[in-house]
Amino acid sequence: GTWTGDTGGGEGPLVACLNLSLSGHGLSTCDMEIASAEGIHFGFLLAWAQLDSWNYWRHPWYQGERLQAIFTEYARLRYRLLPYLYSCAWEAHSTGMPMLRAMPLAYPDDAEAYDCLRQYLLGPALLVGAFTEEVYLPEGEWHNFWTEERVGGGGSLKPTVPENRGGPLLAPAGAIVPMGPEMDYVGQRPDDELTVHVFAGAPGSFLLYEDDGTSFEFEEGACRTQEITQEPTDDGLRVVVGEAQGAFE
Repeated sequence: GTWTGDTGGGEGPLVACLNLSLSGHGLSTCDMEIASAEGIHFGFLLAWAQLDSWNYWRHPWYQGERLQAIFTEYARLRYRLLPYLYSCAWEAHSTGMPMLRAMPLAYPDDAEAYDCLRQYLLGPALLVGAFTEEVYLPEGEWHNFWTEERVGGGGSLKPTVPENRGGPLLAPAGAIVPMGPEMDYVGQRPDDELTVHVFAGAPGSFLLYEDDGTSFEFEEGACRTQEITQEPTDDGLRVVVGEAQGAFE
């Protein structure tokens, strides 16, 4: 993992993380700044979330009831996103495409993408706006992750952000995000529940990766992948969960 150093968790470290992604760093982060909803939003929606409070007052229970509640909601979302994030980490390991992706990595032919310094993709399916109310959406249909509204791309937009959230979060049509159950920490409960969030409007796929999460047995083949696809049909939507490939049970 790559950490941006003692630079805090604001707009400067955001640009540093964008630069790191363009240099092939698959797993980058900065210190989470929890004194604002914007800092919490950014800190939890990085490749890895780090709350560096070894000698500071960066504890959620010192931030007041409102910010503590926002911190709790984002922490719960982070744990639910683990199946998605773990798969993105495997993709970074096996292909070199980083978890946090500056916009030009995903949209190299879109000139507008090169000026986006306050947004990025977290994996292939989540567009994060950080320290901004406005994001640039490439062509196509998009979904507001917070409100489930559908919006059109091809320009800048101020998406609706609820009061208990710290910034925009969107998904392109065709995106698939597998999510696990609510947990307070990894291993708190059996990993036996998966909710597949499908953002309709275009064909799409996602490759779910699984292993035991603790050992290096995946290097000996103890892992598996499973492709999940979606496509529009004349009367709705077709979602297919493919057969698992690999030796991990």
